[in-house]
Amino acid sequence: MYYLKQEIIGSQEEKVFLGTHFSEIDIPSPMPDGDVPCSWWDEDADKSLLIGTHKHGTWHNEVLVIEVKCYAFLRCHMLQKSWIQSVNQILVP
Repeated sequence: MYYLKQEIIGSQEEKVFLGTHFSEIDIPSPMPDGDVPCSWWDEDADKSLLIGTHKHGTWHNEVLVIEVKCYAFLRCHMLQKSWIQSVNQILVP
């Protein structure tokens, strides 16, 4: 977590906690060591997962799912459409 905060997120930390969309947060793209987890996984998925992990921690997977701006979880269709709509009603007044 220290490395993530200091070396990857760095000066962009305020944007992370203000809820800025991942595409507007300037962090370096990780260099993968092996194969991607699934066929659609891309740099945006890596970036959003790093941002969500920094924001919520490594043991709060259920909170990462609620983070509706978290590209990785939306892309892998873990959330049902009705659930996304109910979360949006809570988050958007």
